[in-house]
Amino acid sequence: MAPMAGELSPDRLYYWDGVRWASAVSPDGAWRWDGHTWQPAPGRRVRTGPSGRIIAGVVISALIVGSFGIYEITSWAFSRTQSLLQANGLGVTCRDTHAGAGATLAEGDELCRAHLGIQLYGADCTELSGTPPGGQFQDAINNGDWHTIKVAPDTSGCRLDAQPEHETMFSTTDDQPPSTTLIVDFTAAGWQGGLGLQVACTTEKGCVDFSFFGDGLFTLDEGKPGGGFENLATGHLGAFGPPPLPRIGAESRVVLRLNGNRVEAFLNGQEVTHATTRRAQARGVADFYVDGRDTTSGETVFLKRLYLFESLAT
Repeated sequence: MAPMAGELSPDRLYYWDGVRWASAVSPDGAWRWDGHTWQPAPGRRVRTGPSGRIIAGVVISALIVGSFGIYEITSWAFSRTQSLLQANGLGVTCRDTHAGAGATLAEGDELCRAHLGIQLYGADCTELSGTPPGGQFQDAINNGDWHTIKVAPDTSGCRLDAQPEHETMFSTTDDQPPSTTLIVDFTAAGWQGGLGLQVACTTEKGCVDFSFFGDGLFTLDEGKPGGGFENLATGHLGAFGPPPLPRIGAESRVVLRLNGNRVEAFLNGQEVTHATTRRAQARGVADFYVDGRDTTSGETVFLKRLYLFESLAT
């Protein structure tokens, strides 16, 4: 017997649009189909920045349902989602040895089809006893102002505990060039919330933000000058070729590369998404953050290493 229109698949990642299984997440990532109606998706929360410099805002979208029935709306969502995923060119594998967590990196190394320029910043939390030079730990509650906190690194790394309603991050203290490659090695203690990376973040010009959450949703966003974000790409890890969520307790490597107006994101040697920014980015901070806002128990992630290299033109 064929599924009923609007019915969710057992894993709740897809719904039946009357013809085929379509993604249960809207193309902009802001809405999720619950089997009956479109509901706001978890993880789409207002973001604020460290020391008032990272952009505040979030992309808010709506699906307007007038005289259209479930079949028409779900068919539209399916076609939009499919075209977006195809345009993102998902499934590209990095075949170089530097894409795996823990691999050493240096100027000139090849990382996911591009060579690294000069190293701009580096911190190894597993070999430090205090705050890495040139960086700072910060925390924000209920989308409020960021304040500096102390984190004591040990051999496990820098433990970032984002309690419910909190975000916790490690960021550079100085602005960095816009065309940069940010590489982060981390281990997640659980997957209740999410984590993300940002480069070229400044309230005056913009920001590039890549994040993914415990439900597998990822989103790539571009900050607008003066505040707010515009979505560049959204999808679900593992749905159409990208890797599934990293295993709890296992070390992973995530890469966010901005080169001119092209931005790419990789997870454990697999391309997750790429897009073109709508405006030129400027110098700004780079950071790695943990998001516990949509959780009941918070999110804990151990930051192992963070590297920032110049992105070379290809």
